[in-house]
Amino acid sequence: MPKQPNRNDDCPKNCSHDCPTGLINWPPSRGVKPHCMSSLRGSIPKYFEPERVDVERPPRPKIEIKHMVDGEEVSSPIAAMKTKMPRFPSKKERRMSKEKRDKKNLREVHHYRFNHHVSTVATLSVDQARKLIHGLYKKTGNLSNDLPTPREIEVTISYPLNLYVKLKIKPYEAFGKERMAIGYILWSIAKEYERIYEEHEKYGVWGHEMSDLYFEGLVVEGNLCELHIGS
Repeated sequence: MPKQPNRNDDCPKNCSHDCPTGLINWPPSRGVKPHCMSSLRGSIPKYFEPERVDVERPPRPKIEIKHMVDGEEVSSPIAAMKTKMPRFPSKKERRMSKEKRDKKNLREVHHYRFNHHVSTVATLSVDQARKLIHGLYKKTGNLSNDLPTPREIEVTISYPLNLYVKLKIKPYEAFGKERMAIGYILWSIAKEYERIYEEHEKYGVWGHEMSDLYFEGLVVEGNLCELHIGS
């Protein structure tokens, strides 16, 4: 026979349905026991129903966004972006800036220090001298390979000679640009010393062989170059 549903004598409506497990031991302090899940809505007292309280939400605060550029307020983020974007200088401005920089470099005095034997530099090729020889630039304290602005310079060779020899060195072209490398200047001077020592009687060389001489430094001011030779 089919199993009869359990009846609960305490159920006020004499429910023939199976009451939920949680409702079998319903404490009297909680009021009238609901008879089953099918009629919970009509049996639960008012204090079991959730109380709905309409609470007014406070107004959402208005957030003001200010777009600042260099301490000044601008109208929109687009205006701020336009203000911040750097303007690329025109070709005319770049040329004027280069001319201004070249004039400044021509006015300044550039000091370079070395310790290279003249005879050793004379044995190098011009390409080797350009790449291998660097000078200690006094202004920055770093090794430098080129003059800041390529120019024709005039060097006076006087030691150890009885006559003065003036040597003009012109810049050379590399990769479509004029350059004046420090190594190229020293190589040109070393080659001139080599020529002078071949005709040492003509120039009155005294006291030192070419192997005794070494480069100590160069001082370039404008188009003039002061040579420091040690022995």
